Amino acid sequence: VTIYNNVKNCDANDDTIYRIISGASIGTCYTFNDAMSGTDCAQYNKGGAEGPTGCTSESLLPMSVIQENGNVACTFYPKGSCQGDSVQIIDKCVDGGIIGIENFKSFSCMVSLPR
Repeated sequence: VTIYNNVKNCDANDDTIYRIISGASIGTCYTFNDAMSGTDCAQYNKGGAEGPTGCTSESLLPMSVIQENGNVACTFYPKGSCQGDSVQIIDKCVDGGIIGIENFKSFSCMVSLPR
């Protein structure tokens, strides 16, 4: 899962901080800004010009997100603990605006079935 702090369409600019979160357990809910045990996190600053580094403890509530793994679908939520209206994605970028919010607060992933 890649999360972007300040842009729509996952289109990083010079002011963008983005993080790549990997190793999320299937079926586990993760709340952004909380500890995500069992995951790895790489942070890129200045639109990717700097990094990767380990993720800082600073808040990053994503404005846009992408999950690029056709075998896994992730669902993103407007509230912590995977609560509220949601949007599920596989291999595409989505903005919080699709469900009327500015930032996503949590997510969970599951194995997707072949179509």
